[in-house]
Amino acid sequence: MNDRYLFRGHWLNHNKNTFEWVFGFYVYELRVGKLPHDSHYIVSVEGSYTLVQQDSVCQCTCSRDINLKLIFEGDIVVDSRNYVSEVTWVNDRYMCAGKHGFTPLKAREQKVIGNIHDNPELLKEAANESNI
Repeated sequence: MNDRYLFRGHWLNHNKNTFEWVFGFYVYELRVGKLPHDSHYIVSVEGSYTLVQQDSVCQCTCSRDINLKLIFEGDIVVDSRNYVSEVTWVNDRYMCAGKHGFTPLKAREQKVIGNIHDNPELLKEAANESNI
C-alpha cells in the first residue's frame, strides 16, 4: 500500500476491552433515512472493514522519523532542541504545532514519542515544562 493513502484509526477490541490501531484505507459512509448516521471505516489491504472512532482517524504524512517510523497526523514528536509538538495539517501541508507556533515537519530530525489519542499527557507535560 502506498503510504500516501494510508490511514489509521482506533477500534474497540471487545475481547480485551481496549482500543487498538488498525491501518489501511479510510472509508466514510453516510446513511440517510429515518435514522441518519455516519460511519467511519478503515479497510485493510486484505479488504476487511473495521469500524473506527471518527475522531481517531489520522492520515499518514508519507514521512518517517529518525527511527524510520511512519509519521501520522496527531503524532507527538520531539526535535533536537527537545521541543515537543503535534503533527497537524495546516494550509495544505503538515506542520508541527507547539508553543513556538507552527514549524515545518522535518521528519528526519524528529522522533515520534506518542500520539494525541494514546498519550495526550505528553503534550500537557511539555506545556508544563515550557518547551512546547
